Amino acid sequence: VALRLFNSKRTVMLHRQLLRFLLAGGLNTLLTLALYQLLLLWWPYPVAFSTAFICGIVFTGLVYTRFVFEVSTTPRRFTHNALYYLLSYGLSLGLLAFLVDQLGIAERLAVFITIAGMVPLNFFCLRRLLQARSH
Repeated sequence: VALRLFNSKRTVMLHRQLLRFLLAGGLNTLLTLALYQLLLLWWPYPVAFSTAFICGIVFTGLVYTRFVFEVSTTPRRFTHNALYYLLSYGLSLGLLAFLVDQLGIAERLAVFITIAGMVPLNFFCLRRLLQARSH
């Protein structure tokens, strides 16, 4: 019975975090996409994507710790979030370039495919990273 209650409590917490991640990530995505689409008016897609992505790193560094995973925003956690997102950026930009340059998908559409592919990876990696106990 105790194990079932523990698992149930963990499941509820996981679902709550996932919902908050999707809400915060959705807002971040909307802001990032809007900035990306705007910057495409003047800059090539790699520069527009990079600039928008950096703005998103700052946003998520502040929002994911407090709102999603309910841990304090420390310099260490903010740095871990930023470093993870730099890795995620590399994967995302590589996927975006593959979709645009190799598959011929329009750059304005390819970014949506890229984001959809990265969401599950980002949630589980950030959850593990930001909730890790400090040593």
